Amino acid sequence: MNDVAGKKGTVVVFICNHCPFVKAVIDRMVSDTCVLMSEGVGFAAICSGGVPRACRGHACDCDHRCRAC
Repeated sequence: MNDVAGKKGTVVVFICNHCPFVKAVIDRMVSDTCVLMSEGVGFAAICSGGVPRACRGHACDCDHRCRAC
């Protein structure tokens, strides 16, 4: 957690990249995350399905979208 902790706080979200609700807000989430990080707020998004398991049928969970902003 120290790798993502910000001086002004830390946001942790649990997502699933193939969830329709996440798909609907992911661009806004990335944009907001970049702004928050520039202001000293850390951010971590955890793929709640677990990447190895989720990759079996949802290739989108294995690509660059699972990496940091």
